[in-house]
Amino acid sequence: PGLASFLCFFLLPFIRFFEIPSPFTAAFLSARREKPDFFALLGIGLSLLLRLLWGLNADLWQYLGCLFLWLTLQTIRPQTEIQASLFCLAALLPRLIAACLTETLWDVILAAAALPMGMLAAFVLHSGFCEWRECYAQPRARERFGVQILALLLMAALGFFRLGPVNLGHLCAIVATLLAAMVNGAAYGAAASLFCG
Repeated sequence: PGLASFLCFFLLPFIRFFEIPSPFTAAFLSARREKPDFFALLGIGLSLLLRLLWGLNADLWQYLGCLFLWLTLQTIRPQTEIQASLFCLAALLPRLIAACLTETLWDVILAAAALPMGMLAAFVLHSGFCEWRECYAQPRARERFGVQILALLLMAALGFFRLGPVNLGHLCAIVATLLAAMVNGAAYGAAASLFCG
């Protein structure tokens, strides 16, 4: 569980859809039932360090908002999907305020677009994870949906990394498609390939 937590929080800050900076680290932090551990903080810190070493836009306000949220979640846990969405919103507001003060209008629009995206992700993930520890051998639809959304987000994050000429996100999507086809048949494989795309 510690390694899984570390990898999730390491990868999620790298996701960018249509140049919108990633709100998914804050969403995942607020969606989890358990208190965030040291591995989560380590993953976020290593993600920031890697960005700084590669000379990428570190988006320090994103990481500061997540650190604030991590500290808050040590004492207070959101109990409902709405509360999880509001916690995520609080973690994303520093980036929006900083963009309003120092960035161009386009950057402000992109930072503002991350707010509803993060709140929706927190809502969906919290709904999927709320009975995670008590789920049955056959998880219910909302647990499966939460896991599938998280898997797609991690595949999107892996698309940032390459191993030589191979894009790891593309490779992971191909493997996921083949696994879905082997386990559930060709129709599920086709559906998985569409979702991965």
